[in-house]
Amino acid sequence: MNKKTLREKILTYRATHLDPQSDQQIIQYFLESDLYKNANWVMLYLSFGSEIDTISLAKQILKDHKHLVVPVCHHTPPYLLPCEVQHFPDDLEKSTYGILEVKAALRQPLAVDTLDCVVVPGMAFTATGYRIGFGGGYYDRFLPTLNCPTVSFVRSDFILPSLPLEAHDMPVDYLITENGFLEASSVEVTHEH
Repeated sequence: MNKKTLREKILTYRATHLDPQSDQQIIQYFLESDLYKNANWVMLYLSFGSEIDTISLAKQILKDHKHLVVPVCHHTPPYLLPCEVQHFPDDLEKSTYGILEVKAALRQPLAVDTLDCVVVPGMAFTATGYRIGFGGGYYDRFLPTLNCPTVSFVRSDFILPSLPLEAHDMPVDYLITENGFLEASSVEVTHEH
């Protein structure tokens, strides 16, 4: 199955199988982890649609006196810009895709070396940490520039035995499900061309 068809199937399934209780448990595991406790600068995607809700987590990060960083998508050429949010939600506005981003006037790009932990979105994952996203390739370009742990939130029914992968696809270091932490194992992966 190609990525486009798989994305459509996952989105349809996800929209009809929402599980706020599991999502809450996943966020709780993250908050209790050393990954979070040891991080001062946390980059977090702001959820929209049927994604695992990260809005309460964004507020908690600020409440814990940590630095909240959110991605801003730059479209031509496509890349992610990490920008700090100091006032939630006042510093934000909806982008053309309906995703909350830092208001243009407040954007102060942050050096990636500043980041202590990056929470990466995804639609589905393998146990080895590979993911399928929305297809823009923003995170596949961004992940190789990082020197910090990466983690994704995923309900266990979205961990698949395999995904159609390409050479540029990058895995995350950790997955958190409603059952706890999974360290993405470095299993040999074959890429489709």
